Amino acid sequence: MPFYWTLGQVPELGGLSPAERRRVHRACYWQHAFRSPRCILALVVCGLCPVVGGAAGGRLLHFLFDTPLSFWYGILGAAIGGGIGGAIFGQTVTSYLRPFYAAYVKSELRRVDA
Repeated sequence: MPFYWTLGQVPELGGLSPAERRRVHRACYWQHAFRSPRCILALVVCGLCPVVGGAAGGRLLHFLFDTPLSFWYGILGAAIGGGIGGAIFGQTVTSYLRPFYAAYVKSELRRVDA
């Protein structure tokens, strides 16, 4: 599975302007993403990653550096966990929506521009 850093790297959206890419992504996202159990599960994982990162990461940093337990270690762990969860969610949604991008560009986007 390819890893897409931006919507411009998605082959179905490659020939569009940045504004058109955002428009296609938003339309497909709101219409299709929350009907998929895969995307809903990815959203749950995205919400749990900061919790796990804050709890586990904060304790891990405390033991690795042999320093007093600090509130900031938990914040750092939650931020790292949130970034990981967001990446998982973004990649899952993008891979799920790829067929819908192509259909939307073919039917809706070209019809509006014509």
